[in-house]
Amino acid sequence: MSARTPDLLRGKRVTVVLNWAFLGGAERRALEIARRLKDERGAEVDVLALTERDGRAVELARTLGIPWGGLEIAWDGRTAAKVRELAAFVDAVRERRPHVLMSYCSLPNVLCGLTWRLTGAATCVWYQADVSPFKRARPSTKRFAARRAPVLVANAEHTADHLVREWSADRERIRVVRAGVEPPRPAASREEWRARLGLDEDDFVACMVAHFRISKDHATLVRAWRTVADELASDGRRSVLLLVGDGYPMLDSVKALAFDLHLDGSVRFPGEVADVYGLVGASDLGVMSSYREGYPVALLECMASGLPVCGSDIAGIREVVGAEGSEFLAPTADADALAAAILRLARDRALRARVGAANRERVLVEHSPERLHERYEDVLGFALGSGRPERARSPIGRRQARGRACRRG
Repeated sequence: MSARTPDLLRGKRVTVVLNWAFLGGAERRALEIARRLKDERGAEVDVLALTERDGRAVELARTLGIPWGGLEIAWDGRTAAKVRELAAFVDAVRERRPHVLMSYCSLPNVLCGLTWRLTGAATCVWYQADVSPFKRARPSTKRFAARRAPVLVANAEHTADHLVREWSADRERIRVVRAGVEPPRPAASREEWRARLGLDEDDFVACMVAHFRISKDHATLVRAWRTVADELASDGRRSVLLLVGDGYPMLDSVKALAFDLHLDGSVRFPGEVADVYGLVGASDLGVMSSYREGYPVALLECMASGLPVCGSDIAGIREVVGAEGSEFLAPTADADALAAAILRLARDRALRARVGAANRERVLVEHSPERLHERYEDVLGFALGSGRPERARSPIGRRQARGRACRRG
C-alpha cells in the first residue's frame, strides 16, 4: 500500500452504492471495506441502497456504525421514468457530497458510471463482482457507463475479461482485487451445531451456502445428492445436505424436487444463518453447483475452515480452488459427475483431510482480509489521484445531462 493512501482517504466522504438490502457476498465485502475506511483510515462513509427495504445488510451497517439510506430505483420502465429515477439518484448523491462513489453490482455501477461527474464526486470506483448478463440497459448505455468510470475493480481475472467483452471496458483501467475472508470465528462448535441439527459425528454432511437464485442451480446438486445418499446408505452411512441461504425465488421448487426424489430427510434448508462459519465447521464438504459465478466467497469460507470443496467446472470456481482443486469439479448441470466427485471425497477421510488442509493454506496465503483492504485502498488512492470532476453545472444543465444519459438507456 502506498504510504500516501491513508492520508488521501482521511476525512474524505465515501458513499457506497448498493443494489439490495439482503446480505450477499458483494454487500458483505462492501461493508467490510467501508468499516475499514471508517475505523482505520478516518473516512466518512455512508451507504445509499437502490431500495427502501430493510434486510440483514442494513442490520450489519447499523452494527458497524455506517449510516444507511435507501432510494427505490426500479429502472425497468420507459425512458421518462428512467429520467426521473436518474434525477432522483443524482440529487440523493449530491446531498451526501461525496468525494468518492463506490458502486457494487451492475445497476449501481451503471448509474454511477453515467452520473458521477454530475454528483460533485471527485471520482468513482466501479466494482464488478459477477458475470451475470445485464439486460436492464441498452448495450450502448452499458458501454458508455463503463467508459466513464475512472477505475473499474474486478474480483477475478475472468470477471475482468467479462468487463472487456460484455461492457467494452478499457482493460488498462481495470484492477483485479480478489476477495479476502476473515479467519473462521464460529459462534458455536462443530459438536454444538451437529447436536442442534440432530446429526451424529459419523454422518457425512455437505453444505452449499448460496441464495436460491436460478444461476446457483441447486436442482443439479439435489439430483446428485440422490445418488450420494443411496451410495453412502449402501455403506451403512447417513448423509445430509445443508442448503443455506435466502429462499427467493427458487426455494419452493428446490424443496419440491427434494420431496419428489424422496430426499426430504436427507436435504435440509436452514435458511439464512448468522453463524456461517459454525455451520460450515460442522460440515465435511463444501459444494457449489452454480453455472455462473464471479468469485464465490462462500467457497473461500469453506476452504478457510479446512474443508475440501467440489462443484461446477466454471471459470469463477476454478480460480477459487486453483489447479489442485480442479480435479473435484464437474461439468455444469451434470448430476452424475457431481455425485462422483462428492462420493470420492465422502469415502476417503484422509483425502478430505489432505485437500482441506491445502485449501486452508491457500486462503491464508492468498485471501487474507489485510491483503484485500490494502489492494483496494491502493485503488482508491489511485482513483483520487486520477479522477477529474466535471465543472459545476447550472440546475438546467444538470437536467439536460441527465436526460441525455437516460435517453441512452
